[in-house]
Amino acid sequence: MHTSYLTTALRNLQRHRFYAILNVVGLAIGISCLLIAIIYAQSQFSYNTQHE
Repeated sequence: MHTSYLTTALRNLQRHRFYAILNVVGLAIGISCLLIAIIYAQSQFSYNTQHE
C-alpha cells in the first residue's frame, strides 16, 4: 500500500517539477521562519530568570 503511494508521489513529482519545487521551497521557508520565531521567543523569555 505504501509503495503505491510512494510510486504515485514520485510520478507526480516528475510530471509537475516546477510546482513540486515551489511547494518544497515554500515548506522549507515556513519551517525555518517558525524555528527562528521559536528561538527568538525563547531568548526573550530567558531574560531575568535569576530573580523571581
